[in-house]
Amino acid sequence: MTNEEFKDWRWQERNSLRSASNIRKFFPKFPENEIMQIAEYEKKRRWGITPYTISLMTIDSEGNPSSQDPIVRQTFPIRGFKLDTAIDSYDNKKQPNWELQSEMPTPILQHKYTKKVILRVPNACLGYCGYCFEVERTEDKESKKGSINGLLWQKSMQYIRYNPIISEVILSGGDPLLMDNSSIESKIVDIRNIPSVRAIRIHTRTLTFNPFRIDDELVNILKKYKVTELGLHISHSDELTSNVAEALQKFNECGYGNILKMGQTPLIKGVNDDSHILEELFMRMYSDFQIKPYYLYHGLPWSPASLQYRTSVKKGVILMNSLKRHIPSVALPEYAIVHHNGKHTVPLEENGTPEFQYTQDDARNPIVRFKNWKGNWETYLDGRD
Repeated sequence: MTNEEFKDWRWQERNSLRSASNIRKFFPKFPENEIMQIAEYEKKRRWGITPYTISLMTIDSEGNPSSQDPIVRQTFPIRGFKLDTAIDSYDNKKQPNWELQSEMPTPILQHKYTKKVILRVPNACLGYCGYCFEVERTEDKESKKGSINGLLWQKSMQYIRYNPIISEVILSGGDPLLMDNSSIESKIVDIRNIPSVRAIRIHTRTLTFNPFRIDDELVNILKKYKVTELGLHISHSDELTSNVAEALQKFNECGYGNILKMGQTPLIKGVNDDSHILEELFMRMYSDFQIKPYYLYHGLPWSPASLQYRTSVKKGVILMNSLKRHIPSVALPEYAIVHHNGKHTVPLEENGTPEFQYTQDDARNPIVRFKNWKGNWETYLDGRD
């Protein structure tokens, strides 16, 4: 492997660790019992870790990825995270986290909010986080979620064109930057040719799992068609490397440094549920990388390894309050929970408010009851500290 190869995003994808049978190519002394457990895991789930991401991991005394490392904990099955049968785990799910059938005019187009839509392109990712709330679309090998094709794309464009109230289109997935540049450009052109669309947003994990994907050609495409915003998934300051800085610098070099770069951070137990870790993350995003910390998301129910990953909502409130007046207000994100009937900002009163109540269900599971953006009362299954 040469340095030039290592910095080729396609090489990173081709050489990603995706199978238990290949683990020892990266970690010669990896325990056999864990390899067998991962082999069981991958019978139903996809997983993948780029060589770049592996290079960021802390290695233990046996030369294996440390189970305490924040990147390992997010990405490495068994060694970093284990599935469970908690009430809020994905395998016990009782309702969708986010996509409701009534909101899906096509299998790849979601219209939840009045003036914006999400296009899911494709059903794959640059990294398969263990807590992904889109696990059913991106990780399940037997997923029934619709995947992008020419006909579905044209039907989706037709829907947007015939609903001129839609002013913003979000490209998400999976990860839309898994597509090659020509495919990305053709899709952005189609969206830009719809007169009512004013803003285009792209959500990606690229920057922290494979920053070499941000190449000159891609940056110039985003500039040419005035893509409004990049939504960047960043969970820990260890992910903010010199390679990330070089990728972002490309926007300045091509004269498009003013594209909005908005950070989206999930609150993850054992990874970033600590005030010092969050302070370092948000300040580095803000001061060193000019990324606005935009959302801190509470870990969703009906997600993998929920017992390991989910804190209580109130824990997030306590953390947010500990950061106030210690970092600039612009570096503080909005703390939100994600519900199948819409996102909701969490009030920072530790005992809740009349419209945001901490309580229990009939089985004494912790829940939050809140009034949503439509004025309806909703129930959200809380996590546990």
